Amino acid sequence: MAQLTVLLWLGCGVGLEYSGTEVIDSAGDEADADTDTDTDTDADSDADTDADVPLPERGELVLSEVLIDPAAVDDGDGEWLEIVNVSDHLLDLGSLWLADEGVDGVGIDAALTLRAGAYAVLCGNGTSADNGGVSCDATYRYKTSGGGLSMANSGDELLLMAGSGGTVIDRISWEKSFVNPGVAMGVRPGKLTEGGNDDAAAWCEQTGRLSGGDQGSPGRENGC
Repeated sequence: MAQLTVLLWLGCGVGLEYSGTEVIDSAGDEADADTDTDTDTDADSDADTDADVPLPERGELVLSEVLIDPAAVDDGDGEWLEIVNVSDHLLDLGSLWLADEGVDGVGIDAALTLRAGAYAVLCGNGTSADNGGVSCDATYRYKTSGGGLSMANSGDELLLMAGSGGTVIDRISWEKSFVNPGVAMGVRPGKLTEGGNDDAAAWCEQTGRLSGGDQGSPGRENGC
């Protein structure tokens, strides 16, 4: 796998270094796109294809699952969201922006591409031992007063955008009644479209159990 260093900022403000260009396959696992069979050191045989990987356009990424109110840990450690690539091609998530319609807004600082049909989990805290047992593909800064992202239990919006101020790729909103402490809400598989997840009836509680005790199915098809 091509080597480069990526700095992901955790919710606590600690930098975490990853080495390598991540490609998430349809099972949510990392896949090495480098098929070289020689033994020479390959400094950038995969990363040079990044320019050929398109950025997501409207409707190509869908918000598929959210844990808004974790019970196992504090919100700053346990909030996470899942997205799925519903296009028929690889997408570059490097400029992805998460926001609400108020003060929240934060970028994903990661060399991350997502295969068609694959899921990616984005977390406020990327350390599984601290976030309730979630394996995360990238992190964002958790902050409740701008300069980051938090998902309000009382009702909020969540927007996926192509960069700050860019095209809205997908959007969801919720009210207080949508939120159940410790339980992630996921979109039914047949509703995984930009418009399909707008309907509250398209969402259901996830029954999979995380190691910290909360419920969810991050990184895989929803169980409803």
